Amino acid sequence: MIKKNFRKKFLEIISVFIILILIIYSNKIIPIESAFFRQIVRSLLLLSVVYIIIKINYNNNYNYFGLNFKKKLPNNAIKKAIIIGLFVGSVTIVLLFFIFIKGDASNYLKGLNKGQAVFLAIILAPFIEEILFRGYIQTVLKNLLSGNNNKSAFHYWGPIIFTAILFSGLHFTALRNVSLRQTLSAVLLALIMGIISGVFREKYHSVKPSIVLHIFSNIGSMFVGGFLILIFLSTPERIAFIRKMNKPEYHFDMNDSATFNKSLCNFSIYEKNRPDSLMGKERNVSVRFLLTVDTSGMITDIKFDRIMGSVGKKIIVNSDFYKNNAITVARELPQFIPPKNLKKDTTIVFYVCYH
Repeated sequence: MIKKNFRKKFLEIISVFIILILIIYSNKIIPIESAFFRQIVRSLLLLSVVYIIIKINYNNNYNYFGLNFKKKLPNNAIKKAIIIGLFVGSVTIVLLFFIFIKGDASNYLKGLNKGQAVFLAIILAPFIEEILFRGYIQTVLKNLLSGNNNKSAFHYWGPIIFTAILFSGLHFTALRNVSLRQTLSAVLLALIMGIISGVFREKYHSVKPSIVLHIFSNIGSMFVGGFLILIFLSTPERIAFIRKMNKPEYHFDMNDSATFNKSLCNFSIYEKNRPDSLMGKERNVSVRFLLTVDTSGMITDIKFDRIMGSVGKKIIVNSDFYKNNAITVARELPQFIPPKNLKKDTTIVFYVCYH
């Protein structure tokens, strides 16, 4: 009996690791060029893994994981999920709007048209994420953390909080080129959302309210976000004001390669993102320069190298726009702090990236 329980718990731990690894890396290993269809296949893959695990290890007991969608719930369960979801989503987007730099928040919906983005954000993502996290992972963690006193506060809150931590932590993988403050803000908000969803899952023994809450949270974010953009980003002056509030710090010290490269990247993203910089233009493009730096850290020469697409190929579309805009960015670079042992001029590579 002890060996059987140990085997089951071991398999549960392994299954959670497998699901988390697939969530992180499946986008990279699925050989589909279309971002939309890649997300569809990725979701089907994750659902299939959960289905197989429950079938083999739990004898098709989907009700145990809150996945019985025919189960009747109290009349107010869905209403509460809708109201709280809209509230959380609206408050979240208001906070993010004044924290994130426009266009830099995440790569979740990059490469999608508006219809595809809405479908993934409002339908597919809430459905898949709640099944994976609140359905499977939270239930497994509850089973692993269960002890002699299953009514304890730790037994109730432990799985909810640990699952929410995993859920929010995985948001690090979706954020690119943002400051630590911005990243931590997004992760904290995801943590709060995860805890609320976890409480709904535990209270009603079903993921249905959690899915509804997640859906309406995203709806609230989209509608309120659109309203904020209409009000606050309707003129270049308002855009400039919002961007000024969020301007990142740059540390161009060539003695610290990690900080120096991060500053170059942030400078590229922030300084090139003018109000009309990407209107009607292609995205996922990088413009490469060769910068000559003298022993004092002054940039003495800026040489345009090439324009590349998202897969490193040279492109011709809108090349004049990218070249001219990127040259302006490169000319705005300040004087660097040179390496202590620099005895002659050196050449470095600098990219202006359009995402």
